[in-house]
Amino acid sequence: MAGDGRYALDLTATAIAEADAIGRPDLKLEALNQRQSAERLWGIGRYADTLREIERVVQTSALVPSAAEWAWAHSFYAPFGDEAAERHARDGIARTVESGRYGELSYLYICLVLVLIRRSDVRAAQAAVAEADRLGAWGVHALQEDMARILVLEYAGDLDAARGDTGGAARELLAVVGRAGAECPFEAARSRLALGQVYRRAGFKGLATETLDAAAAAFDELGIPRWARRARAEAARTGLRPAAGTLTAAERRVAELVGAGRSNRETADELFMSVKTVEANLTRIYRKLSVRSRTELANLLNRPGSPG
Repeated sequence: MAGDGRYALDLTATAIAEADAIGRPDLKLEALNQRQSAERLWGIGRYADTLREIERVVQTSALVPSAAEWAWAHSFYAPFGDEAAERHARDGIARTVESGRYGELSYLYICLVLVLIRRSDVRAAQAAVAEADRLGAWGVHALQEDMARILVLEYAGDLDAARGDTGGAARELLAVVGRAGAECPFEAARSRLALGQVYRRAGFKGLATETLDAAAAAFDELGIPRWARRARAEAARTGLRPAAGTLTAAERRVAELVGAGRSNRETADELFMSVKTVEANLTRIYRKLSVRSRTELANLLNRPGSPG
């Protein structure tokens, strides 16, 4: 586990085979857990097959894994789209509190925080850390506590992003941003933010503004206003007004009518839309143009060289 993932997998394969040969399901389960760690950390092997094998060993033997062991297998390394991962962690916490085995809570809470962070639910992750604090879950396990707090602070936008070479960073970030589904929603938005920062530092103001606006919109949808404000602040530093091209044709028409003083109902009637559709368009317009009210929208559209 010090750096050679494939050798680690070879060793776990040997351990699994020998545990089978001597009839020790407990040792086999431990080896399977180690194989799972190697597969997830290095991105090699077949993680889903290993998890199924862990479940089979437990079902066909007298082994009763603790809540922490079960959550670790199902949650700690779970991909961001695994809908059952949170349930395993929360069920484990409930069982552990009920049984009074508080020593395992730190392992369960770091599993829960990781699941929530991968799912881009930063608010829920913050709540999980606060809940762990109230229960005194961390105990002497400083590593799990530090990991949980750093993750929540970083993803909530409380720590500064690292800076590096703009040319190399742009190439790396473009490769990531260009692959849809390569990252969980939060990481995808943060990659766009980083790319926009790189564009701005390199002097590509138009690209920077477009990329940072997209990042801000993604953060808004995830309910992470601190990161959305950060992206908009970066966009403001380019010195460019929001471009007309950031609005769709429908959004531009809604903006023009609302900016001219029409009510939502009047706008809906004129454009043959529902009021809800007008409201949804206005939400996107405000976000894209970085305005907060109808008055600000009207003032922006009435300026010379405005996006309207």
